[in-house]
Amino acid sequence: MTFHDLSLDERMQIVERGTEYFARYLGGLADPDLAAASLLDGWTRGHLVVHLAFNAAEIGRAHV
Repeated sequence: MTFHDLSLDERMQIVERGTEYFARYLGGLADPDLAAASLLDGWTRGHLVVHLAFNAAEIGRAHV
């Protein structure tokens, strides 16, 4: 079974849990943590957070 085989309610529950997990993890990071290098060459952790935020916003607009 894949994500797309689940009901909309089940998918939304997974998305909500993932969002809550990410928010908790992100809330525990200090500015120096975000300024640190990521595993992507030339990108900081802060760059990745902003990238994820803009992608999430775009996905939300694309599916309205």
